[in-house]
Amino acid sequence: MRNIPDVTTAITYFRSGAAVDLVVSDEMMPGGAGGALLHAVRSISVKTPFPLVSGYAVDSLEALLAADARLALLSKSWTREVLGGGQIEGLLAGAASAG
Repeated sequence: MRNIPDVTTAITYFRSGAAVDLVVSDEMMPGGAGGALLHAVRSISVKTPFPLVSGYAVDSLEALLAADARLALLSKSWTREVLGGGQIEGLLAGAASAG
């Protein structure tokens, strides 16, 4: 696991070719929104699972969520039940089966 502090560094890391199994991003990140990171990741790899975290209303993300089976929304505040509720496992399993 790697903690990356901002959108620009995250995009650079992803473009470096590093093996990335899962990207978890907050919608509000230093240097840009998580949506900007999502678009950059999708331009490189459509298969990488991407849980997006938000503590705000996410009506603006509904179209993205509907169009991308490898995108999930995790609402703040997290609990073990939210994190262990199968969303992340489902994203990883879907990515693995997609090859």
